[in-house]
Amino acid sequence: MDAPPKWRLYLESLMLEALPQDAEHLAQLWRESRAAWLILLPAPSASRRLLLIGDARSGTAAGAARLGWHVTVLDPNEEHGTFAKERDQATQTTPHLKALQHIESSSQNKNTNIEVSSGAESTSSQEPQDPNTGRSSVAESPSAAAPVAGPLCQASQRFDCVLVEDPSALSIEDAAQLSQDLVAQTTDNSLAYKRSSGARADFRTTRPLAFLRCLLFERKGHLAAQRRRLNAATHKRARAAALYPDRRDFALVIDLDQDGPGLLIGPMERKNHLKILGHKLGLFPHLTPSFALWSSKQNSAAPRLVDDVLRALEVLLKIAPGTHTPEHLVATRGNTALVTTAAGWVLRIPLGHCAKAAVKSNAKNLKSIPTAAPTATLLFAGVLELNAGGTPLALFVTIETRFPGLGAGQLASNQRATARLLAQLGATLAKLESRAPAPMTATDFTELFSGRFQAVRERCAHPDTAAALDSLEANLKDLTTGLTIGRVATHRDLRPKHVIATPTGPNAGQLLGLVDWACFDPEGPPLYDLFHFIAQERASRPGSSSRTAWLTLQDRKNLEPHERTAIETYESELHLPPEWYEVIARAYPILFGAMAEEHWDYSRPRWLRRLFGIGVTDPE
Repeated sequence: MDAPPKWRLYLESLMLEALPQDAEHLAQLWRESRAAWLILLPAPSASRRLLLIGDARSGTAAGAARLGWHVTVLDPNEEHGTFAKERDQATQTTPHLKALQHIESSSQNKNTNIEVSSGAESTSSQEPQDPNTGRSSVAESPSAAAPVAGPLCQASQRFDCVLVEDPSALSIEDAAQLSQDLVAQTTDNSLAYKRSSGARADFRTTRPLAFLRCLLFERKGHLAAQRRRLNAATHKRARAAALYPDRRDFALVIDLDQDGPGLLIGPMERKNHLKILGHKLGLFPHLTPSFALWSSKQNSAAPRLVDDVLRALEVLLKIAPGTHTPEHLVATRGNTALVTTAAGWVLRIPLGHCAKAAVKSNAKNLKSIPTAAPTATLLFAGVLELNAGGTPLALFVTIETRFPGLGAGQLASNQRATARLLAQLGATLAKLESRAPAPMTATDFTELFSGRFQAVRERCAHPDTAAALDSLEANLKDLTTGLTIGRVATHRDLRPKHVIATPTGPNAGQLLGLVDWACFDPEGPPLYDLFHFIAQERASRPGSSSRTAWLTLQDRKNLEPHERTAIETYESELHLPPEWYEVIARAYPILFGAMAEEHWDYSRPRWLRRLFGIGVTDPE
């Protein structure tokens, strides 16, 4: 097995050493889907040079580069810069990232912190002619607090876009001086009704008195004020998008100046009557926690990149222009910009190196999944050639058909609909047998379990967890000896969000489709997908967790009636021995973990121990 690249070792060691809260913050920073909102900007044109003011480790840099920008990052931290360069090389963000230019600290001029190095032009002249190349390069200065606009203005003609993620490092007025066209920033709303702590899915609602104080005294931080400031800096009208629920941890991007992409409101959200009332009254743009704002000096009417992509796909697929417009834009955990259209498309634009592999795998697997599984139809997968404003641009994208329903998580409080869905899901999965039952052999155990134990053992980062894994593997060998088991086509990541169902009405809970087949295994262990779905649905309930759900499901007596019915029907259809439930239940974290480690760009710190308590002997 190849040794992990230096950037991954740096990242994993940093997260292992960090406090849990700090590790969560870093994980959010490194998400390449932070760049998903950039598809609302015009397509990169002219020299396509983007200056990012922020942390060099930010996933925004790599994501922007995959959208065709030639990215330079201004970050005073040399360690951050080293990490970013090694990441770009090891993950082959090429052909999107190539050598560009370097803005370096100046040790000769005490009055300036950075300047364009003497080698900048020669480096630039050596760029490959591929129209979609670029590379993150790191700008380093001695002090983040020192002014940088003066010396940088010497290079203002070099940047077609300046993006400010760290407003403490550069004002929007100075950013406007550095850009010959686009000026953009991500920022917080002083009137936000809630705020992220920086950790995943950890939000705090603003208290009434704090909100009132911001309303009365924080006059510069709300949307209208920030628009005016950007308008004044560029002398053009600024546009805005909500990064919802928070720019540190956002899943949805909502264009606040155009009909789509819009806010996704499902049955669960509709139960929050106060939120729905505020939305109907038009308060969402004023109270949403975070924004992205941008302004074009040259052409404020230029089409968005996402619109250029959809128009090009319509031409390619011979569909009437304008049929498909963005309805929703999701910045996925898998680092993809996912766009759905009301006319029935799902567009995927990968923004990370692992994301591109996953999107390609999903497209490939859609062609080989058994017909018994309701899957989307792949319409296009490949490099899409664009010509935005005379500048050629190549993007890898896929298009597939869209199911009309919503993810099964939206059914959480509708027990009748959930029972209907689980029954249909179990019956569907039971039709995916790919190998007839036969007595388990040592080879079977190795293929189904041993390799997966090894994958998680190598990354568990704790001796007690490793010992627990050894013990569990030995125990499973004893349990499976003599069992007669077949194989099934396995999704491997069948969480509720990947199961599409009718959300409301008389047919609520009807199974419509299974999506995101990037992890597909044509001959996986039976029952795992169904068990995984049930465990993830339980873990998502208020007050529950992955560990609680897993421990509860160890004993099948704890199954709820509709869960028991679905599992027993599945077992009967595939002639599974009753002992097999215990095997899958005990092996579940390892099967889940192996899938994750196989597709993650880096291993999360001691996550088997944290998430499932494997190797933990002290009671919580």
